[in-house]
Amino acid sequence: MWGWCCWWLRRSPMRAGPHRARSTGLPRRSFSWAVLPSAVLRPLLQAGAPDSSPIRTRLRFNGRSPACACLCPPSWRAQWHLRAGVDAMTRTLKIDLFTDVSCPWCLIGTARLDAAIERLPDDVTVEIARHPFQLAPDTPKGGVVVADMLREKYGRDPEPMWAQVEAAAADAGVPLRMAVQPMAYDTAAAHTLVRLAPIERQHRLGNAIANAYFLEGRNTSDPDVLAEIAGSEGLDPETSRATVLDPEALEDTRRMARDAAAHGINGVPYFILNGALAFSGAQPDAIFDQAIEMALDPEKLKAARG
Repeated sequence: MWGWCCWWLRRSPMRAGPHRARSTGLPRRSFSWAVLPSAVLRPLLQAGAPDSSPIRTRLRFNGRSPACACLCPPSWRAQWHLRAGVDAMTRTLKIDLFTDVSCPWCLIGTARLDAAIERLPDDVTVEIARHPFQLAPDTPKGGVVVADMLREKYGRDPEPMWAQVEAAAADAGVPLRMAVQPMAYDTAAAHTLVRLAPIERQHRLGNAIANAYFLEGRNTSDPDVLAEIAGSEGLDPETSRATVLDPEALEDTRRMARDAAAHGINGVPYFILNGALAFSGAQPDAIFDQAIEMALDPEKLKAARG
């Protein structure tokens, strides 16, 4: 049940070893490329996606099998995957973003993504599609007290770990205080609301829900709370409330989250740029800038593949 906490601790900057500098600063060494033995992006992107999904549509018209490569910062062991078949120079950036509401690194990583988008020139058009991922799909309806669970499971006070997360958030411009939100809730309803929203509203809505959860301490599994947030983002509150109470829609969301995990996503945030380059984690600004630069330039992608 508490696998999300294990995942969180594994990625916490407090842990000794190569992940210590994961959330702040720049890589200590340059990136190196290595070709992967198998293609991973196609099944990952197609997992659970409806026929109208911009991801599946984009891949369906690509007649070639994806060739993948890995960009490995030696100090982090982060993986970047590349897919072949990128067309001529494009100034459209399509981002497929997998996050979970209760993941603080998703809040931080999304803030860094948004900052990178703000740095783009005016001639680049950005489209962001949100996709569900659940770190704790078996969270009970009433939620759980995160601090109590961590103390029981690991026998130590979580505050040192939280201080590290807060420092990384501050570095990304996010005023995160982990004590504001003591609970972890089921995230299926929030994901359902976001994924069924119009594509042009998904990212802002996802950000609004994450901010309500972490920065305001709200219960984002509550249909009334989600309806209020949806209304503030220009969606109809009553329709939104009905959406998050729809059992079939909720089950579809859970299935899509399971499919994403089954097809290779084992940590979030997870970013796929132009269906061609994928990486995970709340990486530093320089990594986002480099990834976006490559995703917008097929020649650089080709050079990276060797």
